[in-house]
Amino acid sequence: MDKKPLISISQEYFDEVCLDNAGIFELNEVDALQETIDQLRVQGSLDHLSLTFPTSKEGLEARDERSRVLTLIEDLNVSRNHLDKALREVKVILDSGRTHQLDMFLHHQGVEALVESSLGIAASDLELFDVWLQNILQLIAGPKPDKSSIQAFQLAMPEVMPYLLGVHHCLLQNGNRSETLVNLLRIMTWSTKQCEVNKKTWMQLKNEGADFLQILMETMDSCLIGDNDTWSQDVGHNLCRFVTSLCTFDDFQSPNKSSIAAPTIASTHANVQAFAARQIVPKLHLYLQRNNDSAGILCLRALAVQDGIVQSMVAVGILEMTKAMFKKNVNLVADSEETLQMLTAIIGLFRNLSANDEIKTTLCIGNQSVLGNLLQAMEKYPSAASLQEHACGTLAAMALREPKNAEYLVGHDAHTWIVRAMRNHPQRSVLQRQAALALRNLVSRSPELRPNVLQTEAEVVLRTIAAKHASCQDEVYAALRDLGLPVSRMQVEHDASGEVVLRPTQMFGDAVNTRFRAVFE
Repeated sequence: MDKKPLISISQEYFDEVCLDNAGIFELNEVDALQETIDQLRVQGSLDHLSLTFPTSKEGLEARDERSRVLTLIEDLNVSRNHLDKALREVKVILDSGRTHQLDMFLHHQGVEALVESSLGIAASDLELFDVWLQNILQLIAGPKPDKSSIQAFQLAMPEVMPYLLGVHHCLLQNGNRSETLVNLLRIMTWSTKQCEVNKKTWMQLKNEGADFLQILMETMDSCLIGDNDTWSQDVGHNLCRFVTSLCTFDDFQSPNKSSIAAPTIASTHANVQAFAARQIVPKLHLYLQRNNDSAGILCLRALAVQDGIVQSMVAVGILEMTKAMFKKNVNLVADSEETLQMLTAIIGLFRNLSANDEIKTTLCIGNQSVLGNLLQAMEKYPSAASLQEHACGTLAAMALREPKNAEYLVGHDAHTWIVRAMRNHPQRSVLQRQAALALRNLVSRSPELRPNVLQTEAEVVLRTIAAKHASCQDEVYAALRDLGLPVSRMQVEHDASGEVVLRPTQMFGDAVNTRFRAVFE
């Protein structure tokens, strides 16, 4: 039987029940309080309440504190004359780490009130707008962001998006408040994370004749002129992250678990086309010539999902530029987190570009091959799971339907590094899936390469992974089959006595239809 949903219990109701228990049953404060807590806890959550006796000294202080929080939220909602003071009081609560006050603020729709309070800030009052930005970022992007706070923030954002786009436009024309624009872009990015609805809303916005895409492209243009390195690097970096979020589908929330209605159709491909039509690819090329920024590479990767856009990247010189960047970064003597991020981003871009048969062969074979540097990166960063995953995915794409590429890869021991990556990251199911695909693609059209792959003990690794990760069993099955190994799928069932029984799963091609007629008569 399903449990009944918990009701929302107010502080006033809690106090009333507590005083009734003390008066009617003649209980002292301690017993009356405990009786009330035991009585109401089965009805709903009490986490947001002050669990003190209403008329005690501690209780009066707690309720006075609660009253101040409610007044603060009201000031954010309706009292624009006190908005300056209210926003600064919110900052004090966030900075002080007063958990109980913050819990009350969040429970009483404080996040929604804070988001919508931006509408009361004059466009010229950028100092107060900075306070608002800092409050929002501390709530949603702090050390321990609360998931419900992020959802409340995203749900409230469409109401204020036109205002924020207007402020963005003003900041762009002003040109001397890079920190404010950076924080605004961070908030814009957070509003779209795992939220397809907000991505669509942003893309449809207009402000005083200038549409959303035009303003973003003007922002990118501002990063390509002059010598303002801080503006170019900081604004450009966060702009690339925003565009990447808009062009990546990540909204996998279930409709019944999210306060925001789940979309039926992803807008990311339409968004990619819209950005490409505004010539973002050549702009990103110029931006990356000025800045060694992994966010710019990630943005290119998000855009490289359609062949026409991939061809335009090659035409403007992005492929050659990223190959040079890759070689430079992989050969740096001093390791750093920035270098690892750049290498991971570039390999991810190569992985997407390799969807084009001509480009993947160029990247794999000959004088322009990146294979040597790719295997060098795998050897240099064996514990970097994301880098290893992208590398396996790139090798899988290079070998797909290309026997010459497969022969070249095996000739350079690519299969050895794939198996090593699988051994080093046994818990990383997404890596295991890409690695299994890579091993399969190496031998599926080149059976003569099977002995080379099997010498790496690939069979043992594949069977171990199949038993550990259900999500990649299809890929492992195909790899073992194409390696010429005996393999069968087993289905775990329980018989009438509760004993575990393993039954073979019938795969496509296993059964023979004796009534099949090759020629229809």
